[in-house]
Amino acid sequence: MICNTCGAELEEGAKFCPKCGNPVGDNVAAPVNAPVQTQTVGLKWAHFLCYFALWAGAVINLYNAVMMLTGLVYASSGVSADMVYEIFGTPLKFTDKFYGVVMLAAVVVAVVAALSIMKFKAISGKMVCALYVIIVLSDIGYVATTSAITGMSTMTAAIVGNIIMGIVMFFVNRVYFNNRKHIFVN
Repeated sequence: MICNTCGAELEEGAKFCPKCGNPVGDNVAAPVNAPVQTQTVGLKWAHFLCYFALWAGAVINLYNAVMMLTGLVYASSGVSADMVYEIFGTPLKFTDKFYGVVMLAAVVVAVVAALSIMKFKAISGKMVCALYVIIVLSDIGYVATTSAITGMSTMTAAIVGNIIMGIVMFFVNRVYFNNRKHIFVN
């Protein structure tokens, strides 16, 4: 099958063109009395998300999860996790492990989101937004908890940047996918 609008190759049974976003086949509305203005929406952002950004984020979150779960996160400071946990106790160790598990959950959500975008699933936008909610809330929770346990601020510029980026990405993707509800319908 070929898209009548842009000429892209389509999978059999496709309802919308993955390149230009226009309806194809039975989804094309029959002409009515007045001419209908159709708006073409791009899918470059969705392609960027599903073919690069979500996978790259999954790799980064997997790395962070391994660092937290193994205690290697403290090696860059020149101390062992055992030394840190001896000073701050089990609550910090539990917090690190819990954060590591949450990062593993973020990996799963990122992969599911990427695959759902590729298949034009209706849940795509919600999965992407859920990923950024998980990241923002886990970062805020981790900083609040570790700061309370250690008695010193664990907020860094990198964490602040990650939180701000997560909030911005949540709203950008919410608007983006809401404007393309007619495309992500499977």
